[in-house]
Amino acid sequence: MIEKLGENRCEVIYLPPYTPEFMPIELVLSYVKRFVASKFVVHQSVETLRQNVILRFYGDGAEHQGVNSAFCENIISHCKFYMNKFIKEDGELTGNIDHLQYKKDLKQTSNLEAQQYTFIESHDSQHDNIDDFVASFLVDY
Repeated sequence: MIEKLGENRCEVIYLPPYTPEFMPIELVLSYVKRFVASKFVVHQSVETLRQNVILRFYGDGAEHQGVNSAFCENIISHCKFYMNKFIKEDGELTGNIDHLQYKKDLKQTSNLEAQQYTFIESHDSQHDNIDDFVASFLVDY
């Protein structure tokens, strides 16, 4: 796969180990897990656990905010902030997450536009919507 990316003028940018700040799904799952853990009681039924997971994903319209579009926008903004911080501190990258460039490409490029790169996230095509994801999450646990 990495060879195919290279053929298309793409380059893989390896991230530092354990960087959940760069991965929105990690932050969403952390949000759900913290809530579920706070509601845990000894000898809790699987059905209660399932209801708490669903409550955190969908909310109750009052006390508990679910994973809605505003929440997701905040998570993505948070991730972009940390990605841009990483880019700024990195010696080989310049720009920001929306316009990322390798400094070495800028030096090698004369009148041609420098190559642009994109952080590549793996996408699990099994989970194209939140309902499928929650269902598989509950089945797995």
